[in-house]
Amino acid sequence: MQESLKALKEETNFNINLTRFCHMNCRHCYIQKEVRQNKEYMKTNDLDILLNNISEYIFKHRYILKKVNVRVTGGEILTIPFEILEYIINKLYDFKLNEDFKHIYFDIKATTSLLKELTEEHIQLFKKTRAVFTSLDLDVKRFNTNGFNLFEKNIKLLQNEGIDIIPNITVGKNILNKIDELIEILIRNNIKDVHLSYFVPHNEATLVLLPKFIETSNFMINFHKKILEKNLDILVSPIDPMKMRIKNNTFNDSFICEKNNSFNINTDGSVYLCAAEGGLKDEKNKNNVINIFKDKLTDTDNIVFYKKDKIDAIKPLYNCLKCEYINNCLSACRILHTSIKDNEEECPGFKKVWEYSSKLI
Repeated sequence: MQESLKALKEETNFNINLTRFCHMNCRHCYIQKEVRQNKEYMKTNDLDILLNNISEYIFKHRYILKKVNVRVTGGEILTIPFEILEYIINKLYDFKLNEDFKHIYFDIKATTSLLKELTEEHIQLFKKTRAVFTSLDLDVKRFNTNGFNLFEKNIKLLQNEGIDIIPNITVGKNILNKIDELIEILIRNNIKDVHLSYFVPHNEATLVLLPKFIETSNFMINFHKKILEKNLDILVSPIDPMKMRIKNNTFNDSFICEKNNSFNINTDGSVYLCAAEGGLKDEKNKNNVINIFKDKLTDTDNIVFYKKDKIDAIKPLYNCLKCEYINNCLSACRILHTSIKDNEEECPGFKKVWEYSSKLI
């Protein structure tokens, strides 16, 4: 596992939730309804403190870090004042110009539902990101005809300016039989990159959408096979990147427990290693987490709560020790291990997907 452990230290993720408010009501969302109704958003003075804090953390680890992933997310970022969004993306873009960080690759992404009208200012601002991520789930509560027309209109507006759009498809029970429909949407919108993600249940209400792990694996494999059969020029994550990860015997960040190398920063400044925990109404371990507006992010290197979480996330689970893909998934998402259903034919690390990918090398 030495290759994966070394690679983990070289990469850090910062997910900055500018707001938790969202005008949608997606059934699969890990942010609970009560949290999504809060219209608060970060102000410029909050962002100054946050960005200085992140900068200090990167500077402290500058001799180890090779890549920093920053996702500007929410909630729906198009619901906050434009000047707030502009301020943080411009500041993050300036990180790339910092001489102390010139050896570090900064990957800046924005996440939006694309279900709000985009202004020309938004479009020009998103040019400073590597890509705009959105969600494609065919949830009937999320898309109606007008909403879907706006979604596709915004995709074209961004693409016309050379901005990459990467839809994320969360594999829930509601889409298991909709592979053809989803691929047709990708073709129609000239999408070149799509991400398939497993479903993480965070409360009783979302458990009804959780497929068996074997159903998730089969969906991902069959989706990729359809792309190949149609000879489409579409990169399918996590399967296509998995081939290189298998060859290099290192981790795939789409499958590992994100507590290994992520900071999920809430609108109120609380910092969680797990995005699902941060989206809960009564956040788990609220008294143990730091607040980035008051505390130093660098302190997490020495705080017992964070150190224990990271150790637990990286320590191989007993049932995984003999698996040939242990270096690649690092025993996977720990929440999934608590969600194993009866008569499950697949593991929470989706071994069948790894086996399929290995045959593509």
